[in-house]
Amino acid sequence: MTIKEARNSTKLTQAQVAKVIGVTLQCYQNYEYGITFPNVMTALKLAKLFGTSVEELFGKKTEM
Repeated sequence: MTIKEARNSTKLTQAQVAKVIGVTLQCYQNYEYGITFPNVMTALKLAKLFGTSVEELFGKKTEM
């Protein structure tokens, strides 16, 4: 799952997500577009907001 997919599933706008997690709209857009990545605390806020884990949002799935 990508950040954009998670956001779309919650029907939130980029601006709404940015406000909730305490960053600027441009900063959040950079996360969604893969230009930059959030710090650990912000990643945790995103995971909580979207009801998922940090690993699910930013990690790669590996098969065992």
